[in-house]
Amino acid sequence: MIISVDGADGVGKTSLAKKLAQALNFEFVGHPLWAMLKIKSKNSKRYKFAHRVQRAIFRFKESSKIVSEVFCNLLLRFKNKNKNRNIVLDRGFLSTLIYNLSPRTIKIFDRYVKRGADFDVNILLTCSKEERIERIEKRDKNDLDLKFKKVYNLDSDPTAEYAKSRNLNCIVIDTTEKTEQQVLGEALSKLKQFFTAKAKPSTAQDFQPTL
Repeated sequence: MIISVDGADGVGKTSLAKKLAQALNFEFVGHPLWAMLKIKSKNSKRYKFAHRVQRAIFRFKESSKIVSEVFCNLLLRFKNKNKNRNIVLDRGFLSTLIYNLSPRTIKIFDRYVKRGADFDVNILLTCSKEERIERIEKRDKNDLDLKFKKVYNLDSDPTAEYAKSRNLNCIVIDTTEKTEQQVLGEALSKLKQFFTAKAKPSTAQDFQPTL
């Protein structure tokens, strides 16, 4: 099973993904691009090279379509390669939507939904823009991701609406003014409700997280 934790920068994706993996005794996997390219840290040469390529792509007029196609294909490959592992993934299909969903890209995403590029469970984190920006500003000022000013104005609502309209297995959690432990508790509770609603009593019964 793969549980993906998604959202805009500053919502608390990585914090929840790591704590959730520990609570469920699942394997934590960071950004799937890192996993596929074997990038181990933001200080590595591989990361800096990948970031230069990303910046170059963003200069193209059709950059959102290119990025959507590349990342969706990558996520589908990741899912197929790891289908027999229990993973909590930091950034998946819905994160790609948050950055790139538009009338120009929606057909690309619909095509990959049909191919199964989303994950078994997609947890979409949201947060007020003010608190999200405050969290971003507290991060490492040398973080290359913050060079993309687009991260400050991201809106998760269209992604939530898309997930609902396509019947994706999506759990939405607002992290505004909540501690990491509160968010974790809510995620675990909603996951158990999800498994119960999906008529998988054995999964729900075995759902005994370590807090």
